[in-house]
Amino acid sequence: MAKTTFARPYAKAAFSYAKENKALVRWETALCLASLVVQHQEAASILFSPTVLAEEKIDCLLAWINESISHDLKHFFELLYKNQRLALLPWIASEFSQMKTMDEHIQQVIVYSADIMNEMQQSLIAEKLAARFGQAVNIVNKIDPSLIGGVKISAGDWVYDDTLKARIDTLSRALIS
Repeated sequence: MAKTTFARPYAKAAFSYAKENKALVRWETALCLASLVVQHQEAASILFSPTVLAEEKIDCLLAWINESISHDLKHFFELLYKNQRLALLPWIASEFSQMKTMDEHIQQVIVYSADIMNEMQQSLIAEKLAARFGQAVNIVNKIDPSLIGGVKISAGDWVYDDTLKARIDTLSRALIS
């Protein structure tokens, strides 16, 4: 939670700038790639090494991203480095993507299931949720074998839990009381 709190102002600033300059896709791509780089063990050992010069760290990050980075993105990454916030890139990228999704009026939905959902299942859930929320939805399927069966759907603050695990827990609590 704390990392998201620290990341949010950077994500908001990046989002505002990118939207104003009609560069949301370019910024989202660069932030997602940079977040993958800082999570990579080899890259992290260089980026967070006290023996590597700051300019070399930024050059390495930009080389690993392998994108034609504009001056504004390079400046943003330099600012993150200067403020010792490069490690927050995964959270900044996530917050940025959520802001972009909300701006596009697409509801981000996470569907937890015990097994991978097929395309037909996902489209059926997407159709029902689009009707419920009154906007398009983007489904991300996350696998959680502990659910046993059924689905747990999370969209912002709204949660629907129709898993076997939840049913067993409810039955167990009823039997205990």
